[in-house]
Amino acid sequence: MTVEIGLIVGSLLILFCTAVGVAVISIAFYSFFAGRIARLAPSTRANFLFAWSTAPVWLSITLLLLVLSPSIAHALGFGIDHCHDHLHHIHLCVIHTPWLVGGMVEWTILASLVVLGLAWLTAAATRVNMTRDMLEMLYSLSRPKDDSQSVRVVLSQRHFVFTAGILRPRIFLSSRLLESISPSELETVIAHEHAHQRRWDGMRLFVADILCGLHFSPVRRRLLADLHLAVEQACDEVAAGQSGDRLQVAETILRLTRLIGSSAPCMTSVKAAFTGSDTAQRVEGLLRPPIPWRPAVSVWVSLLAAGLLMLGLASNDWWHHSTESLLDHFLD
Repeated sequence: MTVEIGLIVGSLLILFCTAVGVAVISIAFYSFFAGRIARLAPSTRANFLFAWSTAPVWLSITLLLLVLSPSIAHALGFGIDHCHDHLHHIHLCVIHTPWLVGGMVEWTILASLVVLGLAWLTAAATRVNMTRDMLEMLYSLSRPKDDSQSVRVVLSQRHFVFTAGILRPRIFLSSRLLESISPSELETVIAHEHAHQRRWDGMRLFVADILCGLHFSPVRRRLLADLHLAVEQACDEVAAGQSGDRLQVAETILRLTRLIGSSAPCMTSVKAAFTGSDTAQRVEGLLRPPIPWRPAVSVWVSLLAAGLLMLGLASNDWWHHSTESLLDHFLD
């Protein structure tokens, strides 16, 4: 006899199983696609890598909405009642399925998924709190540069420069580094960091760092490393475009890498630093002609995603009943 479950546990199982499935598929296919993604322009590559990093979450939510969409449509008054006799069969419906059934198996599943979710949220909250405390300390020790609140000079004998913050990204530049670099190097650094601000890379990296935790460790490390490299190279291209001298930007990266080393404050979740990613690849990228930005790639991918979503909505009854059957099979 099939174990009865309510809408809450059924929905959580769909989210969990889909996320695990996406993570497993990533292990099998990321290495194959990584080389092809690397041939894209840095800004486009960063978008692809961000989407892949967060895929376990948005694909899980998309599937859940497809499964529940027939009953959601009926609840909103523009769909027909799709429900039939579901005797001895799991049924997921926002109208007819109880939130909780209350059986021992259901409570066990619910408790296990809640524990996993709380562990993930606790780890994320810990990183966020540590980063917030570090930012508050840096802000209290800093002063605006040239009356600009977005660029702040931190009184420190360590060399560092980075853009940090989620909703209000700011550039933090140490007084020691400010004294150690030339005006042209400073101009390059500021142009690079302003690009991080405009692109909201702090928010991008923060979200990717949190949601990428649903990938398995080998893929997660490579995805985040590739994403950090892509956002840095995208900002390198902006700085090179403003200065008109790609070699000068490459030389600035090498000089600051030697100066900064590992002395910058560690706030990986919300920080986009001038140094820290693969220096050799960034310099090599600047010594080559820039990869042309091909908007057609993004357009075709967007059209493909929209097409797949429309196809999913058109076949939502199939997704609904197939998912119910799978859950019924595994809980039987």
